[in-house]
Amino acid sequence: MKAKQAFNPYLPSWEYVPDAEPHIVDGRVYVYGSHDLFNGINFCFGDYVCWSAPVDDLANWKYHGCIYKREQDPAAPRVRVTNGLSAPDMVVGPDGRYYLYYFMGGTKMISVAVCDEPAGKYEFYGYVKYQDGTPIGKRNEPFQFDPGCLMELTRRTCLRLSPGMISTISACLRARRPKERPMRSSPSAKPAPCVNLTENIISSTVL
Repeated sequence: MKAKQAFNPYLPSWEYVPDAEPHIVDGRVYVYGSHDLFNGINFCFGDYVCWSAPVDDLANWKYHGCIYKREQDPAAPRVRVTNGLSAPDMVVGPDGRYYLYYFMGGTKMISVAVCDEPAGKYEFYGYVKYQDGTPIGKRNEPFQFDPGCLMELTRRTCLRLSPGMISTISACLRARRPKERPMRSSPSAKPAPCVNLTENIISSTVL
């Protein structure tokens, strides 16, 4: 079948998925992001949804529906208006499962949800923590949000957070390979906490 011509915006006019993070899984592009609602009183007001399309036909998008609800997080504040789910990212763990890292307003923490399918129903998994068990965001460190994941060839997962996006990844890479030339980052950027997820992630489970 001949592929259709793709246009921008690539999603229907009624859908709002900013901060998109595309990932290719088994020949399909899956898009994860924040979820704004039409005429919403604030941004990031909706639950997480997912869209996907074949890599060779990016005009043929499929709506997978809601994949994760805000209320599934035990720390979700009762007031939703200023405490929505913001820009998430997904990474495939060494166990083959799909891990969704996200930030929710009002918590200061980075949360994780997990699923056996890239666009299935994710379940709450835990919070990213330091080695002593303290969740990231609970040490009065600079405000952390919008997590991004990087899986190295060594199967070591690096997490970067805003602010200081590039420097966070750099810190991970330098800690693993100190002889390599580090990535350049802005002098004003403060490195966010760096977590080696194969050792320090959720206290209840080791990836």
